[in-house]
Amino acid sequence: MKKIAYILIVGLTLFGSCSKEGNSPTPSTVEANDFSISIDEHPFDGTSLGRVEGNNLENAVFKIVSQNPANAMSINGQTGEITVQDSTLFDYEINPILTASMTVNNDVSSDDFKLEITLNDIDEIEFYLTDSKETYRNAENGEWISITENEYETLATALIQVTRIGTNQEEYNAEGETITSSTDFTFALDGAKIPEGGLVFAFKYDNASPLSERAKLKFTEDIWRGYEDFGPLFPSHGEGENFFLLKGNNTAFEKEGYLGFYNENRIRWIRTEGLDTRFFFVFGDSSTMSQSYQNFIVRYQGLSTMIKQWK
Repeated sequence: MKKIAYILIVGLTLFGSCSKEGNSPTPSTVEANDFSISIDEHPFDGTSLGRVEGNNLENAVFKIVSQNPANAMSINGQTGEITVQDSTLFDYEINPILTASMTVNNDVSSDDFKLEITLNDIDEIEFYLTDSKETYRNAENGEWISITENEYETLATALIQVTRIGTNQEEYNAEGETITSSTDFTFALDGAKIPEGGLVFAFKYDNASPLSERAKLKFTEDIWRGYEDFGPLFPSHGEGENFFLLKGNNTAFEKEGYLGFYNENRIRWIRTEGLDTRFFFVFGDSSTMSQSYQNFIVRYQGLSTMIKQWK
């Protein structure tokens, strides 16, 4: 009887041991596929780029080893979902391709894999416009459209390598005695120049006339002479600050120069103190200046960039 009992106990022990091993299968070797995707530049923060695929990834842990540029994207350690962490780094003109080295592991093995995101170049002016987006879409290349102050400032700060020309911000916002002209003028300031290779894409100015239908930009390398028209006339506009955008400009200035302006109606001069600016002008629409005054400005300003960021 003792022998039979011993065999029975051993048999139950073996059966129980086999059953336990059957409920806890050995983890399998993980394998992750390289991840690549093509998307438009400027996605929003948190945008999902997709999930890592491969074999035996159900209970694995995902990590980013390195990425270029740093902090551009993140990965969910449990699911392998990749998302945009810093959307400002997804800029075609700065980072056309973003890459990362990643790893995945479980209790048995690990696997390294690569990530590559290729950005599609888009019209960034259209992307940043809000109120004037539809007008911009319907405009022809080479045409000026009216935009809002907020849109002007957004483009000035959101696009890269932007220079304020004609006047800088301090000059444009200067206070002083205001003098209103009685006739039409061509004028320019000798301050913020258009850089060599610059592409002008926006303009603003303070108009003193209830209605202006013949106003346009001019350009020259010599502050006194040689002014040539740049672009078509601005759309009809009224008194006060007006903001304009030039669609599809492909003409970069070959040399550094000055931004001139003609308006068929009245303009305002501002006598300033402490700003070393000189105001050049001539009556009518002309290519040559006739006079200049020290410590005067006109509130006008253009935006120029060294990199084309539109279609």
